[in-house]
Amino acid sequence: MKKNILLSLTIIVLALSVTIQSCKKDDIDKNNEDNKEVNNMQNIDNEHFECINGINVKLDNSYDFGERNASEWLYFETRNDYTNAIEQLSSDVDDAISSFESALSFSSMRVSKTEKQRESINIDDDVLASLLNNEGRIRIGEYVFQIDASNDILLVYSTDGSAKVQCFSTDDNVFDILDGTDTKNRSRGCDAKNKLKDIYFNGSYIDCKVVYQKAGIYFSLLSKISENVYGGSNSLHLYCNGFGNNDNYFVKNNESIVNTIEPYSVSGYDKSYKYRPYQGIKRLERFHFSTYFNVTDDVNHRELGTFSLRIDCGA
Repeated sequence: MKKNILLSLTIIVLALSVTIQSCKKDDIDKNNEDNKEVNNMQNIDNEHFECINGINVKLDNSYDFGERNASEWLYFETRNDYTNAIEQLSSDVDDAISSFESALSFSSMRVSKTEKQRESINIDDDVLASLLNNEGRIRIGEYVFQIDASNDILLVYSTDGSAKVQCFSTDDNVFDILDGTDTKNRSRGCDAKNKLKDIYFNGSYIDCKVVYQKAGIYFSLLSKISENVYGGSNSLHLYCNGFGNNDNYFVKNNESIVNTIEPYSVSGYDKSYKYRPYQGIKRLERFHFSTYFNVTDDVNHRELGTFSLRIDCGA
């Protein structure tokens, strides 16, 4: 009788033990599933692009460059998103660039480096500087680009790991080469800049420049006048008419169309003014681009005097 009771108690204890272990396993499995779902949601969040004025873009640092403190770069979902960003940032809206950077909390090269520092590494255009991080990086679709304009180099990294790092010149039409519709142009392309720095007038130092910006995935023509102080009685003047009605022009790579640079003028009391008649992802084969500058003291009715800067490439 005692043996039967002991046997029954043993069976009950074993049954309870199995039940408890089963419950624990179910709880662990449930926790694992919950954790998996959370991780999946985090992955979904990590792939989320912000839509800013129709541009799909986000901050990224997913490519390992082996650096301890690499700053994040912009990641445009498609090339169309990138080209749309170029068009919007190069508009005449004064705060377009600042608003774009602020919307993403992006510390661009334009923010992290002074204009003098950027020019020392051949980044002359604010639009390009606003698209790059401090190391000169940007991601567009499946590629991460790193621009070293001071050494005329553009490195391209494939994010799927299927290709080696590719090296191009900042003269190259890099997108066309990646698409297989163009080959590397071994001849050196246009490289033109004309600048006047630190011209003293009426308590201010004036800078003027006319430049061709080349970066492999971004090209532009830009003229700009600026002073080192804001306000006061100085009025800045920039106007572009060429020496004749059709003197200023540009021709894109692999195209025969001569694009006339339209007359343009602007003046006022802002700290700087600029004119960008071309910006895009195609290099230029030929151009003539001249701009006139002046500064006037509107209180004492004095002026610096009109002078011109001009850059040329090709016949």
